[in-house]
Amino acid sequence: MIRKFACSLLGCVALASATDVSFSGSMIADIESNLDHSWNPHNSANQDIDLTVRAQFDEKTAVELYITNYSTVTDSTTGESRASLVRSVEPGRAAEIVDDESRWGTLAFDGIQFQWEFSPLATLLVGDVSWSGGTMDYYGYRSTSDYGSVMKLTTVRGIGFQLGDDAVVNLGAPDANNKAVWGFASYSWRLLDLTNEKWLLRPMGDLVFKNGGRNHRWTFGVENEYSSSKDNHEVALKAAWGARPYNDGTTHSFLVEPSFKYKRVSVAGTFYQAKLARKDSSITLQTDIPEQQFAYLEPGVEITPKFSIGLAGEWHNPSLEDNAGEYYACVPTFYLYPSEKMSLTAWTKYQWMMRDGDVLGFGFSGEVQF
Repeated sequence: MIRKFACSLLGCVALASATDVSFSGSMIADIESNLDHSWNPHNSANQDIDLTVRAQFDEKTAVELYITNYSTVTDSTTGESRASLVRSVEPGRAAEIVDDESRWGTLAFDGIQFQWEFSPLATLLVGDVSWSGGTMDYYGYRSTSDYGSVMKLTTVRGIGFQLGDDAVVNLGAPDANNKAVWGFASYSWRLLDLTNEKWLLRPMGDLVFKNGGRNHRWTFGVENEYSSSKDNHEVALKAAWGARPYNDGTTHSFLVEPSFKYKRVSVAGTFYQAKLARKDSSITLQTDIPEQQFAYLEPGVEITPKFSIGLAGEWHNPSLEDNAGEYYACVPTFYLYPSEKMSLTAWTKYQWMMRDGDVLGFGFSGEVQF
């Protein structure tokens, strides 16, 4: 890990010689407290910091260095280290506040990418290239590194091509297997591209060309993004469908996320369902979402431009076969927006468990984009 940090530091020093150096990224910090039946709190905390250092050498060449720091937690099933997530639907996904090693993590080098725009319509990428599909707005699954209704974030060391703003083709070696080769392609089909109305369809797919490294050979899916803004109302619809093979069948996933806003009143929702290829096998082997079906609806009101309130209702069912882990939840949430790039959130959550004891929790989050 020290060597990773040294690579990041040396990389930043090297990029300082470029003509134009810029920084972008995000910082997130959370604390969560869940109360047991005796009203004793169990406190968890995490942070997630992503930094991109971009060095522009001239109009056509640039290099980006990626640096990250995040809290970790040990997966109880696999024993592997995973990113800590407060407000996760998965139990045990947040680092305990007393565990300094897991909570604070380590600043680490997370990739490098060389970019050459060799024609007005095409850019060559060399280094670490990534892709994902079916990302959600629902707070519990917004981490693309862990979740995706079509496919979660995948990074390979290799090459990529960007054809304008529409087509992407990537090919490279993953860290899952030192003999594997994976590829990805997508195309953004812009059906509408007006000032106040946009509609985009994005078919995508990835393929394991050789030697595996994961338990499915291919993934295919389509994303839909529609938005309209007229007078005092805004309407948006995100949707996605994904498919991947498992054993002798195919698992299909479906996502719908509508949202509506009229003046100061808004409603946002999420519905997701997976049709499993094998109902008797683990869902985590067949999809990148750890439950088979859930629904979320949050009406809200904007009190001022810097303060709004939401009251969400949720239903989750990890397994439609035996309904194990099924629960309902009520989540009052308070949103503060001190500036355009900063948001602060306070929430409380009560879960009615169908088979286990109910859960009461609350917490605070801060996020900044720059």
